[in-house]
Amino acid sequence: MKWLPLVLVLACAGCVALPAPQIQVTAPEIHGRVVTTDGTPIAGARVHFEGDDDGGTASAADGTFVVPKHHDLVLVKVFTPCPVYDYPTPRRLPGALVVEKPGCRRTVVALRDHYAQLRRASGNLHWKGSHWKDPTVKVGDVVVAKAE
Repeated sequence: MKWLPLVLVLACAGCVALPAPQIQVTAPEIHGRVVTTDGTPIAGARVHFEGDDDGGTASAADGTFVVPKHHDLVLVKVFTPCPVYDYPTPRRLPGALVVEKPGCRRTVVALRDHYAQLRRASGNLHWKGSHWKDPTVKVGDVVVAKAE
């Protein structure tokens, strides 16, 4: 009963909040390979989403890596006359992939064009990852220069 006043206020404002627990993909799985400027694979390079300093993965002996997709739990959907809001608000898509290795320069790979390819392939023209059929992005070779 303690929720009744909130529900009435939201309903009068044209909003409806419904419990709708679901897992949303907030970042796709990223595949690629870390190489030097001459094409030699780099093992042990740390690869992670920008701003996610605790997550990510390390490149294998052949330089390949797979950064796992991120998931967020959404408990409530709030329907308004225009948009639909999720609560708690899922994370935004990371804008870049970061590759770090001692003795090498930090390399940042922008992901916007890769997301556009993923959206076109899935038929979803919005950024929302919950509707992606196969949230996997292949960035190819990431060239990392040696530090001077």
